[in-house]
Amino acid sequence: MQFYLPATFQIQKERDKQYLAFVTFGPVRQLTLPDERYHLDHVDITRPISFASNEFVGDTASFSFTSGLVGVIQSRDLKDNRAERYDLNA
Repeated sequence: MQFYLPATFQIQKERDKQYLAFVTFGPVRQLTLPDERYHLDHVDITRPISFASNEFVGDTASFSFTSGLVGVIQSRDLKDNRAERYDLNA
């Protein structure tokens, strides 16, 4: 997780990541997610919340806000290999 103070940012997609989560730590003003799969446009947040399961559309993602603290998590799906481990496909 990376933490951000108010400004405009463009983050680079990590090589093996697909998903983004934006986590507010208390009130955040004017949160904007313009180029992710799920957009926000100048939204005021009054309490801590996680906007999980957003996605990169390209190799970068931009976001901005005017007050508060936002954490950003890049993540990916893990391959579900339980069937292989336990030979469930046999």
